[in-house]
Amino acid sequence: MDETNTGYNAVQALIEENALLKEKVRKQEEEIRLLKSDKYHTSLINEMKAQAEEICQLREETNSDHISVLLNRKGFEQRVKNEISGTGRREDDSSKNQSKRGIFLMFDLDKFKPINDTHGHLAGDICLKEIGQVIKDNIRDTDSAARLGGDEFVVFLSGENIKELRKKAQTIQDSLNRLVVSYDDKSIDMGASMGVSLYSGSQSYDDLYIKADLKLYKDKIKRSLGKSEVRRIQPKTQQLKRM
Repeated sequence: MDETNTGYNAVQALIEENALLKEKVRKQEEEIRLLKSDKYHTSLINEMKAQAEEICQLREETNSDHISVLLNRKGFEQRVKNEISGTGRREDDSSKNQSKRGIFLMFDLDKFKPINDTHGHLAGDICLKEIGQVIKDNIRDTDSAARLGGDEFVVFLSGENIKELRKKAQTIQDSLNRLVVSYDDKSIDMGASMGVSLYSGSQSYDDLYIKADLKLYKDKIKRSLGKSEVRRIQPKTQQLKRM
């Protein structure tokens, strides 16, 4: 009888031990499954992040000018239109209440063609890059700046204090007029004419652009021929309208 009980107890112990081992194996398999699942989800999230960053990079490249490292015409127009319509402002943007007013600037480099003709297009590209950097150094992250093409640049400064924005605009022009670019042991003096239009909350992008273009034309003539000659020449925007 004792031998029978002893045998029974031994078998029972083996059964219980086997059950414990099975439970242990089950838990380990579950942990492995969860670990694999976490790794999969982590990998998937990282892949999605990489794709999102790539899309942002492509969008930035599409909207950027590769020479001046500012926005291009498309990127600038889209950003300013969003800004004046309010769709481009973030909820946490401290300047979100400032875009009810602003100032639109248009710059045209003085005598840029002779730089290309005299020093070559590489020198011209270097000058454009330096111009872009000067503009970038004088604006905020919430402002917008672009090279439209050729030697034309535009800036949109948002804010309620128009007097301060005018000062900032003049600072940018003064900085451009003081710029000297070194190239091939030569010094190239830069300069820029400027047109300004004010945004009071009701104008469209085209309104701002056309008015700044008219002011730019007058400033360019004034700088090249003198103030008395301004009225003798019609701005190109007016010529286009009459056609």
